[in-house]
Amino acid sequence: MSYNESLRVNSNYPPMSQSDWDNAPWNINDDNIEPIEKDCTFLCSMQKSSSVETTDYTSGFVDKEWDDGGWVTIHEDDDFSSTDWMNAWDENHETPISLIKQLKEIAQCCLEGKTPTKTKTQWQYLFNECNGWEQMDEQIDY
Repeated sequence: MSYNESLRVNSNYPPMSQSDWDNAPWNINDDNIEPIEKDCTFLCSMQKSSSVETTDYTSGFVDKEWDDGGWVTIHEDDDFSSTDWMNAWDENHETPISLIKQLKEIAQCCLEGKTPTKTKTQWQYLFNECNGWEQMDEQIDY
């Protein structure tokens, strides 16, 4: 459609001034839109399943006791009701925040022209700790 078409009597478009026409959405060049900065917050849920070792529990027991008909095995399961699982995780694994902190330290070292001083074992540990993370959801708040 052209500006002149909007002026025709049988046109389905309302009459427009030249200024209105020039500023119509279909005539705006997106390449000329200036970028703006907006503060946003990125939120996500992540998970990783892995084994952890802990000594923070009450050990159960297995015992035998005589009953009228013979020996009976009595057992009580290990009690983890007071276990600090977050501490156990921290002692065995890295959290996403600790991995980001280490990445930042490595990047800072590289920016200063230095080589990070990590052994092959330490690099392998960091690599392994990055594996297995799943992002469950994400959103942006602004």
